[in-house]
Amino acid sequence: MRYDVSVIGLYILDVLGRPVTRIPDRGNVDFIEEIRLTVAGTAGGTVVDVAKLGLRALAVGAVGEDEKADWVLDRMGRQRQDRRRPHGDQGQQARTASPAIMC
Repeated sequence: MRYDVSVIGLYILDVLGRPVTRIPDRGNVDFIEEIRLTVAGTAGGTVVDVAKLGLRALAVGAVGEDEKADWVLDRMGRQRQDRRRPHGDQGQQARTASPAIMC
């Protein structure tokens, strides 16, 4: 199969919370209005975007082997990317980040 683009690199699950108006004091919690999950990383974000543009994308990289990796692979599959190459790192968790979106 031929591809328009192959994206090799880091695949991460980002958990985005917004708006974050302040960081709570130690031991306390604060509530936010929205939490979103997104495929991220230098390769993950790119491969999703190029697939949305209609390009045939091949994703190459490791994603871990847990429920977070399953979500990343499922989301990438919904964009009709060839995700045969991202594979689970046996026994490893998916890379996950939780950046705060300050408002």
